[in-house]
Amino acid sequence: MRIFFLLAILIITSCSKNVDLIVHNAVVYSGGAELSQSSAFAVKDGVFIDLSEDDSDILKRYSSNNIINAQGIPVYSGFIDSH
Repeated sequence: MRIFFLLAILIITSCSKNVDLIVHNAVVYSGGAELSQSSAFAVKDGVFIDLSEDDSDILKRYSSNNIINAQGIPVYSGFIDSH
């Protein structure tokens, strides 16, 4: 029984996808036609791969060595510095 429990924990914890960066507790403006807002996102290879209105959703589905608590600051994606 103990082996089954340990195996189940191993399987459950290995289900999260590894990404380069997770930012949560932010106000994320995606810039789409509907100007939707999210509060968390995951980045892999410089690309936003997931946005969510629920921080815990992103934190459960993805793992990273770089997790940033944005403390409510706004995040705008897609700006390019033209200077």
